[in-house]
Amino acid sequence: MTDAPSPSPPLGRRLATATRTLAIVAVVPAVIAFVVGGPTAAGGAVLGAVLAFLLALLAGWRRSLLFIVPMIGAAALSAVTSGTAWWVLGLGVLGLLAGALSARGLVAPVALVGIAWSVSKPTDPPADLLVLLLFAAITAAYAVLVARRLGLPGVADAVRLPPRRVALATVGLTIAATAAGVMAQHWDNENAYWLPMTVFVLAIPAPGTALSERALTRVLGTAAGVGAALVILGIITSPVVLYGLAFVGMTLTLAVPTPRWFNAATVAAGIVLALSPTSESDIAGSRLGATALAAALVVLTASTLALVARVMPSSSEQRDQVAEFEKERRRDESPPPG
Repeated sequence: MTDAPSPSPPLGRRLATATRTLAIVAVVPAVIAFVVGGPTAAGGAVLGAVLAFLLALLAGWRRSLLFIVPMIGAAALSAVTSGTAWWVLGLGVLGLLAGALSARGLVAPVALVGIAWSVSKPTDPPADLLVLLLFAAITAAYAVLVARRLGLPGVADAVRLPPRRVALATVGLTIAATAAGVMAQHWDNENAYWLPMTVFVLAIPAPGTALSERALTRVLGTAAGVGAALVILGIITSPVVLYGLAFVGMTLTLAVPTPRWFNAATVAAGIVLALSPTSESDIAGSRLGATALAAALVVLTASTLALVARVMPSSSEQRDQVAEFEKERRRDESPPPG
């Protein structure tokens, strides 16, 4: 006889915990950094704290310690190479690494390094980059300590791809990340980095869900979140209130991880509300457009590779291997029994 799963805490308790966690992990460091070093320091503090805490949630706090240096290094190299072919090449290399290390359950940590590469941009003046990276490194280490204090596991369970699927995952992520980088460089939008960022977000495994399902729910959720944010922006113009509502959206993201479409909606709403007061671009439109385009790119790449895998084999042994791959893929992507 197996023990019954422990019931989920009530929503009120989860919201209280999420509010306290976000305040400790992100808000307090951002305020201190702003007082000490200004907006650039605050931006670095938020970047380091949020990515490191996500890393601890997905991979465990011990593993996140190992990836803090690569994460900060990726942000530095991205800012230096932004707008060049080296920036696109870096995205491709990170896509390749995420796929190649999927057999060891390291897709999520490498994908977060890819997200750090995607979102990092040059600073003005250039010397401010050192300030941003310094505060990002400090708050990343701080976020890992908070994660340990909260009782997160040192090494979290991770999805490991079987060896015969690693090659396709590696090729697919390399192509998708590189293509997203090329598209972003030719998209005249200050938020074009959302394209490769979304590719890496979709690369993070979610047990029991197919890639196409993850892509669809993210697009639908983003559309719902953007729509809600536009309604709010049509009513409220006070930056202070908008920042407060963005914090509420991020709290809901942490407190209510499922259903996935709702999670994507709260992320999108929070980002649009947080960036709108200081941006002159169409935050809502670019967020939805980047998400939809990245989702279509990932699904198209995966579908094309699956088709090639079916068509290419010439021997009966190769055909048996592809059939076995398809059987495992369907089993991995089927929802778990109730």
